[in-house]
This record gives sequence, structure tokens and C-alpha cells, in this order.
Amino acid sequence: MKFKPEYLPEKARILLIRLKSIGDVTLNTAVFPLIKENFPGCTLDYLAMVPCDQIVSHDPNINQVLKFSKSSGWKGAVQWLDLIKRIRKARYHMVIDMHGGPRSAMIASMSGAKYKVGLARSRRARFYNVRVDPIFDHSVLAVEFQSKMLELLGLQTRCQSPKIHLLEKELQDIREKMRLVGINPEEPFAVIHPGVESVHNQWQPEKFAEVADVMQSKFKIQALFDFAPSEAPQVRQVLELMKTPARAIQTTLREFAAMTKQAEFLLTHNSGPMHMGAAVGTPVFALFGPVSPDRWTPQVNPNLVFYKRLECSPCNVSSRKEECFQGNSECKRLILTDEVIDGIVKTLELVPVS
Repeated sequence: MKFKPEYLPEKARILLIRLKSIGDVTLNTAVFPLIKENFPGCTLDYLAMVPCDQIVSHDPNINQVLKFSKSSGWKGAVQWLDLIKRIRKARYHMVIDMHGGPRSAMIASMSGAKYKVGLARSRRARFYNVRVDPIFDHSVLAVEFQSKMLELLGLQTRCQSPKIHLLEKELQDIREKMRLVGINPEEPFAVIHPGVESVHNQWQPEKFAEVADVMQSKFKIQALFDFAPSEAPQVRQVLELMKTPARAIQTTLREFAAMTKQAEFLLTHNSGPMHMGAAVGTPVFALFGPVSPDRWTPQVNPNLVFYKRLECSPCNVSSRKEECFQGNSECKRLILTDEVIDGIVKTLELVPVS
């Protein structure tokens, strides 16, 4: 089926789907204003899985955020049927699947919308009646790929960075929570997020500790380690190695965004938190290893990426070495502490405090 923007009514109802993950949903925020600019009278709703729905909360371009929790058994079946019922009841004119997974494709197919948009080269292309085929190139930034999808629908696009919108109350509330762990939010502080889902992407704990020690002792920038519940053991390793005050805080996604927005900088792996830090406008220093930064460079200025272009990187399960599965991958091991500290100091023009 062919599609042109003029096919939609003035007050079109549009649903955008990007179920997960944290980084992908964050990057997806870049297209919200583009859709609204092309269809100023439209209702734009968004569907994401919990907890990624937090990322798009309070976005002025989104009218309603639909949440979807992954559950099994009868509970999961009931939730699924309820979600489809809600979507069909909304009578969307167009559903755009920017995820491309089996679940999101099925939702688009069952939505009842006249125009069901998805990727032509997806294995689930049959679920869509409007198929776009942006050229996939590993050197093309993810945000540009998203924009190209809209451009192929006939929309006018432009360069747009991801953005997370925060409430003043959220900014104030996290300051109080920071005080409880010994951080003075009135003084300079940095957020460090050392946690990773996959051990082969891990930067060595002693290196995080050394960076934090130097920031605190030489530049008087308080170091605050952030973590999700599953990352607590990784953070504990780092804290035990520190020689200066060790402080850590567990946050929700909204709290992390509010805290990072007020920080001097964020140091983290290539991860969802990396993209969130960029989306609130904080300088990001990113540690890349198994994944190339070509498509995933943080969309903020300034930013600095640390990456060793080894023959085996980017990698997959079959090409990884035994040391990678032990948390000591060469691509991360070759990123030296002095290199990171020097990069932060020069980028931010930090001056030692006596």
C-alpha cells in the first residue's frame, strides 16, 4: 500500500511503537517533534514496555503513553488481550512500528489501523501494509536511521537530538535523595554508572575506582555511583577499591535522568544510561568495547568515546575469547585509566583544586 502524508486527516491518531530497550526508547524521542511538526493537529501516542515508559513520560509531544508489562501464563494472556482491545478502541489511523520485533509487529498487525508501517526488510514485513526500506549501514547513526524511516513516508525531517523532559519536582526530589547518601548537590559532582548486563562489556572495577579517586582528590568533584538493583554487586566491587569517600545510589530511570542532568559529567559503558545522559544534555564519556560506536555515539556535545578498534571488535558470541566471558575482555582492558582521566580533564578543561 502506498502512503502520502496528505492521506491522514487533520486530526489523525497515530501510535508509535518502540517497546524496548532503554537506549533505543531514548533515541526514539528524537522523532516525536518531527511527527508533530508534520501533523500538528494529530494525537500522538506511544507504546513501550515497563520500565522504558518512564523515559517518555511528560514529553510534550506525546499525548498518552501506553504501558506493556511482560508476563507469562494467564496473566500475560489477559494483559495482551487488554492491550490489543485498548489499541483497537483508540481507532488509530496509523501505527508506526519502530521496533521490528515479533511482539511489536503483531501489535501493529492487530491494531485495526488503516496504515501499519514497518521495515520492508524485516522478517516480519508481512505484518505491515506500508513498508519502508531505509538503507541499513553500520556507519549511519541510529537517530538518522529513524529519521530516514519518516522521510520515506513523505515527512519533512531535520537533524534532531533525543531529549528526556523532566519536571522541576523531579530535579528537587533527587537532590534530597543525594544528600541522604552523602553528596552535596550544591557542589560539583559526577555520575558514574559502572554496571553492565553482559560481563564481556565490563571495564575493570579498579579503573572506575581510580577515576573516582582522582576526581575527588584532585578536582574536588564528588563521585556518585549509580546502579540498578541487578548491578549492586558490580558497584560494591568498585566501592571496596576506593581510597576516597565511596558513595552510591540506586535510582529509577526518571531519578537517574534528573540526577545526571545536574551532574558535571557522566562516565559509563555503551549502554542505555549513556543515551539517557546525552538526552538530558550532560557531557558523556563512554566506554565502548564489543560494540562499535559508529551507530551509537552519544548525541550530545561534548562527548568523548573510548574505543579500541581491534580485529575482533565488534564481536559476537562465536568470536569472543575466554577472557571476555571472565570480565577481562581485551577491548576494555586496553582502555587505560590515565587515558580516561586525561580525556575528561581536557574535554571539560578541569583545573586541579589545591
